[in-house]
Amino acid sequence: MKKRSPLKKQSAKEVKIKAEYARVCKEIDEEIMDTFGYMACSSCHIDVQQVSGGHSHNLPKGRFKYLETDPKNIDLRCQDIGEHKGCHEKLDRMDIHEIVKFKDFDDIMAYRFENAPEEYNKLVTAIIEAGINTKYNYHEETEYEEDQNEDLY
Repeated sequence: MKKRSPLKKQSAKEVKIKAEYARVCKEIDEEIMDTFGYMACSSCHIDVQQVSGGHSHNLPKGRFKYLETDPKNIDLRCQDIGEHKGCHEKLDRMDIHEIVKFKDFDDIMAYRFENAPEEYNKLVTAIIEAGINTKYNYHEETEYEEDQNEDLY
């Protein structure tokens, strides 16, 4: 008989975060049902009940713990199952050729720009390096940058 490890005791903070995360996910699911009438993947709108799905963080909770329960950082996404390649895994793998096709791509970019500019810049760099034509692969100078450049001449 294999000896089992004792269950790790959760701190009060961990219990509180899990409860908040469950509450947020429930609200997201209710909003999706109200909007689509079915449990739609935020990135491709497939019915996740027909494939497989789960809640996905736009910015990984491992590196962005403080955003773990932010409703704007959580979306319902389809997952890999059989021949179906899920949007959740495409985002996790940073499959830029697929991510730019996501229906919520602009929302993902806006959220990253506001909350983690370094992650936004990683996506922009990946887009440029892949030669993908989107509105994110160019840079318009701000008025400040224009002023700074004029001062150089």
